[in-house]
Amino acid sequence: MDYKAARQAMVDCQLATNNVISKQVLDAMSSVPREIYLPESKKDAAYLDEDTLIGEGRYLLEPMIFARLLQAAEPKPNDIALDIGCATGYSSSVLSKMVETVISVESNEVLLQHAVKIWEKMNYCNIVDLQGKPGTAAAKNAPYDIIFVNGAVNEIPSELVMQLKPDTGRMVCVLRKSKLSNGHAVLVKRTDSDEISVLSLFDANVPYLTEFAPKECFKF
Repeated sequence: MDYKAARQAMVDCQLATNNVISKQVLDAMSSVPREIYLPESKKDAAYLDEDTLIGEGRYLLEPMIFARLLQAAEPKPNDIALDIGCATGYSSSVLSKMVETVISVESNEVLLQHAVKIWEKMNYCNIVDLQGKPGTAAAKNAPYDIIFVNGAVNEIPSELVMQLKPDTGRMVCVLRKSKLSNGHAVLVKRTDSDEISVLSLFDANVPYLTEFAPKECFKF
């Protein structure tokens, strides 16, 4: 398979035709080989317009949804970004092209080790890996300019919101209140007085990030 041609087709046909107009997002996604972050058996699905299972409950988000979330976050060259649920590292790699530093959090040690090997091979030297719980692993290094969440959440994670820089920090995620409800991409900010604003951006149905999925409850 010609992955380079497939990557350019993704940019031209999935992104540019679906309101992704940010040159830096388009350039970053044009330059990062998405296929190397997938298991061998899934590489040919790297540029399809769908969420792709990596393993252990982690997904590569659909390219169009991923790109529109990044665009909404408005990455800047001096930003410090927190990437939640980075899995094998694709999202962090794309972010690393646009910001100063990426702090990548993943709870699964095997996936994170795989990500680190790719980053080293690709010479992505502005990414810092942290293993631990998504909501708290990087709290000591807060505040952040950007927080990117790789998957749906059933409610806005307050522990992450409090890690945003007041007034200027931006968090993007997909809010999906229940497994039966539709998801919506949202932009979240907080003020100096810890007031929170949530702006709905567009419809987006993506799999839950495991740690932020609705809790199962028993009914009698």
